[in-house]
Amino acid sequence: TYRSSDPLRYDFNGDLAIDARDIEMLSAAIKSGTIDHKYDMDGMDDGGSPYGVTAYDQQYLVTKIIDKKVGAHPIPQATTVAE
Repeated sequence: TYRSSDPLRYDFNGDLAIDARDIEMLSAAIKSGTIDHKYDMDGMDDGGSPYGVTAYDQQYLVTKIIDKKVGAHPIPQATTVAE
């Protein structure tokens, strides 16, 4: 769990923590093909989506915001785009 100085930016479920639940919500947004810019973590057009919401955004959230390396530290209850 990561406590952000700006929790609203990455805390999708509003519990004031950035954790596996937020990663799950981002994964669901990616799977659904959302164009909601709140899920565009890196601000880049990653593959044709109007806001670029892709697996790259999930990787950005995990490695840059939560500061865990994907695959190096399992995150309990997190889903991945591949599932």
